[in-house]
Amino acid sequence: MFDVLRRFVSEIVGDERASPATQEQQAHVAVAALLAFLVEADGDLDDNDRALLERVLAAHFSLDREAARELVQSGVIEEEEAVDFYTFTSRLNRTLDERGRREVVQMMWEVVLADGKTDELEDNIVWRVADLLGVQNRERVELKLAVQAKLRRAAT
Repeated sequence: MFDVLRRFVSEIVGDERASPATQEQQAHVAVAALLAFLVEADGDLDDNDRALLERVLAAHFSLDREAARELVQSGVIEEEEAVDFYTFTSRLNRTLDERGRREVVQMMWEVVLADGKTDELEDNIVWRVADLLGVQNRERVELKLAVQAKLRRAAT
């Protein structure tokens, strides 16, 4: 019980004493958790979803396959324990600059658009997270269009 309370307080006030490397790792786990929530929105997290998350995280964070797999697993565990997006977005707002927060939204679009389509629930999740990260609506739409263009180029 005490550990749960300590973790809750730590999430609210942040751990200012954490090393930059630890803060970066915590941010990576928060991103993985948000992406896991996104892919689970339409059902269970299957092997294809895990592989997609591993590819996106490995590409953005320059991770090898094993590190990406471990990051996805950590993100899934944290996502299952969380009650809202604020748990993750508050951590990201403390550790990422504007460019980093935009990159999170970009990763979300990469996950959403990987199957070539988006549904209303996925779009709403990206909108809510982007809002909590301070990414403006115009920027969110621009990121979506950029990811769509990138996927079209890759398909040809």
